[in-house]
Amino acid sequence: QPRRGRRRPGSALAMSQPKAHLHFGSLEHAERERLAKLEEQTKRQLDKLKGAGIGGPAVGKAAEPLPETQELSSSSQAAIQRQQELKETIAKRKRARELAVPTNDNQVKLKLREYGEPICLYAEGPPERRERLREVMAQNLDLDAPEVELRGAETLKDPNTGVHPLLQHPKRVATADDENKQKEVFYTEGPAELKAARVWISNYSLQNATDRLARERAEAEKRCHEPTAEVAAYTSLENHLSGVQNQLSNFGDDRPVSFIAFSPGSDMCATGSWSAVVKLWRIPSCQLIHTLRGHTERVSGLAWHPQTNSTQSRSAANILSGGCDGVAKLWSLESTKAVGELKGHAGRLSRVAFHPSGRFAGTASFDTSWRLWDVETCKELLLQEGHTRALYAIAFHPDGALVATAGLDAITRGWGLPSGK
Repeated sequence: QPRRGRRRPGSALAMSQPKAHLHFGSLEHAERERLAKLEEQTKRQLDKLKGAGIGGPAVGKAAEPLPETQELSSSSQAAIQRQQELKETIAKRKRARELAVPTNDNQVKLKLREYGEPICLYAEGPPERRERLREVMAQNLDLDAPEVELRGAETLKDPNTGVHPLLQHPKRVATADDENKQKEVFYTEGPAELKAARVWISNYSLQNATDRLARERAEAEKRCHEPTAEVAAYTSLENHLSGVQNQLSNFGDDRPVSFIAFSPGSDMCATGSWSAVVKLWRIPSCQLIHTLRGHTERVSGLAWHPQTNSTQSRSAANILSGGCDGVAKLWSLESTKAVGELKGHAGRLSRVAFHPSGRFAGTASFDTSWRLWDVETCKELLLQEGHTRALYAIAFHPDGALVATAGLDAITRGWGLPSGK
């Protein structure tokens, strides 16, 4: 007899559910069969749908091939274009940093003129002009050209030419016109005072050269007749120099002394300093005579008149000073005020010099030019160019016909004052 009672909920469900099977080993073979059946079933359903005309092409019409690519939206195209422009800008800036841009301001101007750009803008200095040239060169760069890998000074040069690839220019065959242009001599019209000065210098230098050659011939004949006298003179000079000692010293200025020059006869000495003053000292007592104030920048050059302490008056121009303010000043020995000014240079002065006659003066400047002045009238007679960089030295030949200049372009040039060549 069956037992009576209440069944627990879920007992029938639990009895009707089959028990789970435990599998031992790999299920890879069973899984492959299941996937194959599923794929076959899906294929049959797709064939049925195509036969019924659902989702397939219309009857009698050829199926159009699906496009391989799809057009992007306008916003996507604009974004891609902006990204490409940004990449080109970054590439140009990278190449621009590696460009060899000239440091000389004159060369920068010539390069800007080659690109058809203005050589100077309002309130633009040399550094800003150089950066503008770099930007112009970067804009004209060919990004498709192979980029030179910068790893050192040796790798930057072409093994055949020895020049940086970015500095190379296309070779051009020289013609007869080019040779004629190179041999052509250019002249510029000068004032009447320059012509008169050239004639005067020519006569003065010829007379000086004649006297100098006569003295040299006499000295050569004396050395030939008395060889022991020359040896005795050199021995006496050597003994004198070996006994030279420092007797007195004095402080020249509160700031560094930039230039020093002894007067003819060596009884006075002039010093220039960074404090823009010129001081005169008595030799050998080292006593201060005068302090000459007039420059606004440091003194860069000093020169004494050749006839100081002889025929030159003490109230006339005896000292010539040049400063970084671009002005040369003439000083007397009786006053602390300048007796003349030589103005005209666009850059700071580096050196100054008197002509052997004392009638003219020369100044060298960082504006790549040197100038010849009339000391009496303080008027500019000649503005001579020819160097590509700043001038740093100027000197006259003792005869007075030649002047030599040297600059930071590593070139020394000799100029003929009578001819202008």
